[in-house]
Amino acid sequence: MNETIYFSSVPIGPYIFIQSLYLPIGVLSIIGNSLVLVTFIKYKTLREADCADLVAALSFGDLICGAGAIFISLARLEIALLKDFNFTRFYCIFSAVPNLFGIEMSQAMTMAIAIDRLFAVSNPFAYRVMNHRRYAKISFAISIFCGCIVLVLSTAGVDFGTPPSRCQWSTSVQPISLNIYVTGNALVGPIVAVIYATVIYKQRKWNKHTSAGKGDAAIKKFLDAQAKMTTMLTRLVVVYCILVAAPLTIFEFWTVSKISPEFTSAFISPMRNIMVSFNSAVNVVVYAHSSSNIRPFLINLLTCGKKGALGSPASDNDNAAAFS
Repeated sequence: MNETIYFSSVPIGPYIFIQSLYLPIGVLSIIGNSLVLVTFIKYKTLREADCADLVAALSFGDLICGAGAIFISLARLEIALLKDFNFTRFYCIFSAVPNLFGIEMSQAMTMAIAIDRLFAVSNPFAYRVMNHRRYAKISFAISIFCGCIVLVLSTAGVDFGTPPSRCQWSTSVQPISLNIYVTGNALVGPIVAVIYATVIYKQRKWNKHTSAGKGDAAIKKFLDAQAKMTTMLTRLVVVYCILVAAPLTIFEFWTVSKISPEFTSAFISPMRNIMVSFNSAVNVVVYAHSSSNIRPFLINLLTCGKKGALGSPASDNDNAAAFS
């Protein structure tokens, strides 16, 4: 393997540019999601919100994804800048595993949030008394399991004694492992989109119910808080569909069509991964922009409490609105 052969499908300049995009994404993701997690740990009021544990688990997955993006970038840039083509299959696979592990965790938690919202708008009164923390713990455990599937796919049937043709996860694992990974991720996006389309439809029905003056004041306040939370999480899912679901699903059809396999492996696949990784950095912006109640917590954290004390006990309805 030499430079001419390795960069035959994508010139070295564009290759370096593409791989460098991971670095700022990783840094922003680590900083932003670390802030969210520290805020979640520090402020009791925020932890008591219905969806707080789900959002914290999603941020944890995004944090791993961001750290993994930096690992990928440094590993791939080391090959291009130092002209080191003596890479091993183990190096090429496991330099990408942290990023893929985080992506799978984030996918699973986004699905969990969608299911949580579907239950909230389908039966809001039963949702009001459910054990949200237990649901979040189960969802988090499932997300860890989904991440571990990447480890299985990364090692199953792999001959670590032979180097791959390119230093990429997709060309280093077994073809069946790649097909399972791509197909599974391509299916998750449309499922989340369908669930959330149902959520929006049902939420509109509840909005008509409350605007018609049905129910007492406490019920209206609870439903209003849930509606605000659904609005914020809807924006989160819309961003997910644009940056994650659509690229993964389109890439699956592109791969099945076998359109320019070398170009796909060298350019389309990395750009897809960059868009998916970028979602981990954007989610923090969605939290801060969409939630008028979470912003004071972040501001208070960043200013070392100089903006005033936070974290006092909150009522059920206030807790429900903490992420609204």
